[in-house]
Amino acid sequence: MPVFSIRLTDLRPHLTTCLKRVERGEKLILRRHGKPVAALVNMADYARVWDAEEDALFGPIDPATGRRPGGVMKLSGTGVAEKLRQFWASRDRQE
Repeated sequence: MPVFSIRLTDLRPHLTTCLKRVERGEKLILRRHGKPVAALVNMADYARVWDAEEDALFGPIDPATGRRPGGVMKLSGTGVAEKLRQFWASRDRQE
């Protein structure tokens, strides 16, 4: 599907039209002063991006068990925060 862009200042009066296009599968790039600052994608594309990031961080889901390797990760303590910080830092270096 095509990608289209719009200036942030032009978004409000065209929001309904833009959202309909995004729902149909188009991607929308939001620009401020000519530079891309954000993107709108439909929920199916968002889910694919989110799943890919989870796979990169926690490993792929085992089809036999439906779980990620290593079991359940506790969302407390500094271990999780540190792992997330390292993950995002490595992604920033790649860009």
